[in-house]
Amino acid sequence: MSELFVKICGITNVEDAQVALDAGASAIGVVLSEAARKIDIGEAIKIRELAGEKLVGVFRAIEDPNEVIKLAQEIGLTTVQLHHTSPAAVAAISEKLNVIVAYSFDDPEIQKATSGDNVFIVDSAEPGSGQLFDHSTLQQNEAKMVIAGGLNPENVADAVRAVRPFGVDVSSGVCGADPRQKDADKVASFIHSARAALDLD
Repeated sequence: MSELFVKICGITNVEDAQVALDAGASAIGVVLSEAARKIDIGEAIKIRELAGEKLVGVFRAIEDPNEVIKLAQEIGLTTVQLHHTSPAAVAAISEKLNVIVAYSFDDPEIQKATSGDNVFIVDSAEPGSGQLFDHSTLQQNEAKMVIAGGLNPENVADAVRAVRPFGVDVSSGVCGADPRQKDADKVASFIHSARAALDLD
């Protein structure tokens, strides 16, 4: 099996982006819609200059696909992650950018995603909240499923062994006392634990 995809999301500054990349993150995410970890365009551009195509722009509840496309192109993004976005908007954005669709763990549309070749995320009902759901309810398959929702360095190995996903995604689970900043030790531990879980099989 190829190396587990690991995404560190909710990055708010260049320093944390460097921490995640140095620790071996496959991708890092910045929030560009209204949320606790939203960052401005200027900071996103600085992070893009550091991370290159490993940077993913995260958007929620998109009403105008053109706004997403315009902002992504201004920052220099090639990939965006969409939460609570209509199929029509996803299709429109997909014409210009690589798209990762995020589903709530109880969304019946997940079944359609598992039959495709695109990377997709299964998250808790409130993305970025750190809310945990029972990852063992997800079926093991060959789809490019990335699991999120309440993961942290202590539980990620169990989740990986239970689901054997394409990848894992974390935000709150690797933060320090300030929810807008990452803890370098937690980031490194999360990535190591996630990938080591498969090596132990």
